[in-house]
Amino acid sequence: MPVPMWMLATTFAADEPLPFDRVYRALSSRDPVACETVEALTPTPAATLLEVVDKVEMPPWAPMIAADCLLRHYPNEVRSRLDAWVTEPGLAGFGRLTIDSLDRLPVDIAVPVARTALAGSDPALARKRLSASTRPELRAVVESK
Repeated sequence: MPVPMWMLATTFAADEPLPFDRVYRALSSRDPVACETVEALTPTPAATLLEVVDKVEMPPWAPMIAADCLLRHYPNEVRSRLDAWVTEPGLAGFGRLTIDSLDRLPVDIAVPVARTALAGSDPALARKRLSASTRPELRAVVESK
């Protein structure tokens, strides 16, 4: 159910930016910012970071940093997105980031995403990264193909 505008106006002071705006500004900075710093700017970090991934195009690093934070701290919340990130050519940057993050994702998420990545938009990269993985479960995905 949409929130009435009058409620938003009373929730945030006129000069206080909304959580999305605060997160977007932090991620747009050319200076590196820690995920924990960005997450502290919003009461709903996973949802706000996903909004950045979905809506922000410029600067190009803002959605990538948001996606990295999601992969690091909210892999369960973005599980449904990961298959698209590794298969859709238009999301290739997110796909590469996901493939590079497989070693640190929970095994129950990493293995199915690895299988999908092998048939995804960059199977050569997926095969290379999985073959070099520190986790036997991920190397096994390549060996079983």
